[in-house]
Amino acid sequence: MVSREICDNVLPFFSNIFKHHGPLVHINILGHSYVLLNDPDDIKALLSSPHHINKGPEYGMLKPWLNKGLLTSGSLKWQMRRKLLTYTFHFKILETYIPTFNKHAQCLTKKLENMAINNQRVSIYTHMTLCALDIVCDTIMGTELRSQEGKSIEYVKAINTVTDVMIKRIFKFWLWNESIFNLSQNGRNFNKSLKVLHTFTENVIKEKRAKHETVNCLETEELSFVDINIDK
Repeated sequence: MVSREICDNVLPFFSNIFKHHGPLVHINILGHSYVLLNDPDDIKALLSSPHHINKGPEYGMLKPWLNKGLLTSGSLKWQMRRKLLTYTFHFKILETYIPTFNKHAQCLTKKLENMAINNQRVSIYTHMTLCALDIVCDTIMGTELRSQEGKSIEYVKAINTVTDVMIKRIFKFWLWNESIFNLSQNGRNFNKSLKVLHTFTENVIKEKRAKHETVNCLETEELSFVDINIDK
């Protein structure tokens, strides 16, 4: 999920840079060199490259949350894990998730319809975020958060906190230091929320493993990402 702070502050900042300097910009921040891309063809060339797959140092800040997974790893480790996950992203597998997409999208449209009937003026950001979170947790972990219905409040709050703190840390250089970050209020909030997220995920995996030991889950019509990969 994209942090609200990105939408309100960071994206306009970069948009202004591209407006004045063009779609390809090189900047240097505190000794760190960055190249900013804003042209679709340039972005496609970079993302489709089999060579430029190593992540920048900023991704290291995500490892306490995401560990050394596909998003944070690079080089041979990334290639091996991406190959293992190829089957999961096959179109036939993704098509089985369409009923899930529809279910949560219909919940979203009903909420927006009710607000329109009552002439409510609201930010669509929050509602789209909750819909996306419900879809992600349902398809990846096979767990219904029902966050659009006001459920799973603690988990939703933890997701928002971790995301916002990560964005703040990336753009506040004094928080790059691990010791300073952990002593800060941001660091304490991050670690507290991270415990909630990891506990939730670990419990889901334990339940899935237990279920696979007693039931052949592969006989069900719609499987979550965890169901498909639990034994891999």
